[in-house]
Amino acid sequence: MGGKKKVGRNEICHCGSRKKFKHCHGAPDVGKISKGEHTNTPPRLLRPYSELPEIAAARRVQIIDLCRLEFEFVDDCLALAAQVVEALGDIEPKTSEEVAIRDLACDAFDFLYASKETLAENSVTVVFPLMRRAYEDISLLAAFVSNRSLASRWASGGRIKNEDVRKQLETSPLMGPGEVQQIKDMYRHFSSGTHPNRTHLPFSFLGQGNMFTLGAIPPVDALIIGGHLQYLMGLAYWYIGVLGWEFAPTCMSVGGDFTRFVLGLTPRINELMPRLIQQLEAMRNSAGEPPGDIGPRDLIE
Repeated sequence: MGGKKKVGRNEICHCGSRKKFKHCHGAPDVGKISKGEHTNTPPRLLRPYSELPEIAAARRVQIIDLCRLEFEFVDDCLALAAQVVEALGDIEPKTSEEVAIRDLACDAFDFLYASKETLAENSVTVVFPLMRRAYEDISLLAAFVSNRSLASRWASGGRIKNEDVRKQLETSPLMGPGEVQQIKDMYRHFSSGTHPNRTHLPFSFLGQGNMFTLGAIPPVDALIIGGHLQYLMGLAYWYIGVLGWEFAPTCMSVGGDFTRFVLGLTPRINELMPRLIQQLEAMRNSAGEPPGDIGPRDLIE
């Protein structure tokens, strides 16, 4: 990832600018200040930092086009959730437990949305802590929905242990067969990627044919992007399911095609997820081993 092979000066630059390498990151004197030279240009306007927004935008177009159906599914889940939250704005909560559940629902939305946007800009390691926070929000939300005493303890500032949440989810009517093990696997995945472990920190190949790597500049790796989307789709689907369970009367009041769209999410994910998993497995089988048998392709286990 990021250029094992040295880029030729007349080839298109790896950063996504569509310029020749010699006119982009292969032009070492552009945007740099020579020794002893003075300039009134603030550092934030100098290359390569100043190019990050443009490169991120180019990466976004590439990634969205690569995984359009998966991103549309996540967006539709969040769009339906936004309609529920908007409707709740006109309904006063009756208990502190309801306030806690609503606050968690809003926080989960923010982190799911941020995860989607971050992934679309190719920040494949930054997305880990965002999705872990979304996971923790939704886990608590599901536990509180089925056990108000946990919500009451949390609302008063009490500590909720991970063990308490897991036990509650194991007996929750919201969880189907095998889903408890799936959320345990999710937690391990997000937790391992939140820390700078060697197996989860991509090789940038800086100085090994890649002159500069930062933020959204690394080339798009379909295996890594697809692996993250697999988890993000699962989180977004789980989230709208919990909201639908807890706020059923509010959901019914939204009107329009809301119910039809919500019911349509299940056949969509049942079609998209197996196909995505199959594609990821094929990519893993055909992928070459990174240096030392560790690195970027181990981001997705």
